[in-house]
Amino acid sequence: LIFNYYKNRVKLFDWVPDIIPQLAKIKRLAILSNNSYQSVSYHLGNLENYFCCVKTYEQCWPQLKPSSNGIRLICEELNIKPSRCFMLGDSKEDILAAKEAGTPFGLVNWGKQIKSQRKTLTKLYKKNLFPDLVTKEFNSPHQLIPYFGGQV
Repeated sequence: LIFNYYKNRVKLFDWVPDIIPQLAKIKRLAILSNNSYQSVSYHLGNLENYFCCVKTYEQCWPQLKPSSNGIRLICEELNIKPSRCFMLGDSKEDILAAKEAGTPFGLVNWGKQIKSQRKTLTKLYKKNLFPDLVTKEFNSPHQLIPYFGGQV
């Protein structure tokens, strides 16, 4: 029921079909979402093939973000240490999960969550709760390609 309600209300950003294949040429990509696999898969469509690992509500329950459980599950599957990954996110829960896992984090400034949580994130940042963790702020998705070593 919930999936059917939201499936036509959630849309990928226009740039996603362009950026994801480019990033996948540079780095292994994974998704960690508190949403259902049905929802993630539906919205990604064929783009899901660019991700080597997808962890959603079903695999992570009851330890969803802000728990680092999902990050650890991805790292175990990919045989990589959390400190060798880089997580992108737009919410306080994303930041806290990355911090708990010891995973470097990039705050994206274009998601739905960032608009509603900007004040909370600013307060956390001013309180020095994650300056060591937010290693980069991205204002445009096109900044991702050169940051990870690709060419625009």
